[in-house]
Amino acid sequence: AWCYCQIWDNITTRIPARLVAVLVGIVHGFAGPGGVLGVIPAVQIRNAALGGLYLGCFCVTSTITMGAFALAYGRASQKVGDLSPIWALRTELMSASLSVIVGIIWLLALATGSFDALLG
Repeated sequence: AWCYCQIWDNITTRIPARLVAVLVGIVHGFAGPGGVLGVIPAVQIRNAALGGLYLGCFCVTSTITMGAFALAYGRASQKVGDLSPIWALRTELMSASLSVIVGIIWLLALATGSFDALLG
């Protein structure tokens, strides 16, 4: 039987997983609030050179920070998953559940106007 999984298997066999991860990260970077946090202060600087320097530093430090977190989380997940197939499944389920929970909290905080209080 043909399913969505076969499409993903075909994609992942043709394109290296690292390249897919980088491309997904770039798309998420554009979609997230980081773009706004990077652009608004740069516009307020009112000096093209300093604004460009700010944006460049923002992009580099954001990329390094996100990459370091992803590397650490990926390594930890891999080590736990290498223990046994059941631990691999548990790690995947925990990661997915945590993502959904954070998303729900984020949306509720935005809907109730308590987002600023949530961040401190």
